[in-house]
This record gives sequence, structure tokens and C-alpha cells, in this order.
Amino acid sequence: MSTNLFNPGQSGVAFYSSGQLPKTFSTQCKASELSQKQLALEYYDRGLKRYEASQLEHALTDFTAAIRLDSNLAEAFNARGSVFAELEQDNLAIKDFDEAIRLQPKSTLAYSNRATVFYKQKKFAEALADLNNDVAIFANGPAYVRRATVLNILKMHKQAVDDCTKALANSPGLVIAFLVRGQARLALQQFDLSISDLSAYLNAEPTSAVAYWLRSHAYAFRHDERSARTDYLHAIRLDPFLASLAVRN
Repeated sequence: MSTNLFNPGQSGVAFYSSGQLPKTFSTQCKASELSQKQLALEYYDRGLKRYEASQLEHALTDFTAAIRLDSNLAEAFNARGSVFAELEQDNLAIKDFDEAIRLQPKSTLAYSNRATVFYKQKKFAEALADLNNDVAIFANGPAYVRRATVLNILKMHKQAVDDCTKALANSPGLVIAFLVRGQARLALQQFDLSISDLSAYLNAEPTSAVAYWLRSHAYAFRHDERSARTDYLHAIRLDPFLASLAVRN
């Protein structure tokens, strides 16, 4: 639902803490025949459909109605928080994620979603704390990669390498892990391993300016000036802004 700041271009929000879709009730039923909790799920389900149709304000109304009917519906707080995040209302988003976590501290996806907001706000220590919980709950490939991204920012590169390795063991097709691990290995001056990871990522994502840019530095540190220049020129053709940046370990 919100932009995934750990993997640009992909959705950053998941709605279902159990991996199950909420129950959908027949539109033939009258509201009077449904219990409050059933009606709350009806609003929640409609909110998801409206979000998928990019009707954010209507989705927000439906999630709010679901919460009014069932104040223990953690999924609705998570979903509404995600809409608030997409609408750039970060404080309201965090408040809803806080409530989702209070209601389901051992199973919620709100840790990951709240971490996304903290990441955007450059509150990396807070993001890492939430991602530690996210990994403890789900221990899947995406969770490890999200945490590795923050670990790199906090210069905890060895831990980032470990997380990306676990991510690839868990999800071999999660190629973003090669990019994040390649960045970590560059910072650790493991240039050959960095080049290997970044090359693996570029095989899957051949238009990634960042991957070419990082690999150009790895080649430069290895004194392979021809390869470094080729990658650097390729990177700035794809994204001229990169020409103004320097590698930060």
C-alpha cells in the first residue's frame, strides 16, 4: 500500500497477519443480519478493494468504519495506517501501526510497515528495532533484506551480509538481496565478492544504474580502470544524478 522504501517500485505493505484473506460476506445479506464483527470485516474487505482501485480516501473511510465497529481488528489498523502513510500523514500512520502492534504483538505485519515510515523519516535505529521484530516473527527472505538495507545504513555491514545470505537461502529468487549484499561487501572491501553479487543482480535487472555505479567502484578499488569506467559511464547514462555522488562506507 505505501511505497516500499526498501525495494523501490514494489508495494511496501501487507495486510494479512495470518496470510489468510479476511472473510467476505455476500452482498445479498442485510446489515441487520450481520453481527458487528462481521460488518467490520465487510467494511475492511471493501476497503481493500477500494485501495486496489486507487480510491484511497474511500478506502480510508471503510477502514475507519471497520475500526469503529470492531476496535480489536488489528488488520484494519494496519491497513488504515498504510493508507495514512501513502497519503504522507506519517504521524497518523505510526499511531495506527502502534495500535496494530499492541493488539497483535507476536504476529502482526505492522512492524515492517512502521519500519518503512521510520526509514522514510531517517529514524534508522527505530526502523531496525521494528525489523528485528519482523524477522523474529516471519524469518522470510523479504524480512531479512529489509533489515539488511537498514544495517548497511548503520554501517553494520557484516550483519547485512549475513542477513542477505539468509534471504537468498530462504528465497533464491529474491535478487534484490544480491544488490544489498554487494553494497555491504563493497564497504567491507571484499571487492571480488561485491562484483560477483552486483553482477548477479545486473543479470536479473540490467537497467539498474545503482548496481552499475557500485560495481564501477568495486572495479576501481581492484585497479581495473577499464571495467570501472565502462560501468561508471553506463550508470550515469541511466541516472545522471549518480555522477555527483561518492561512495560512503
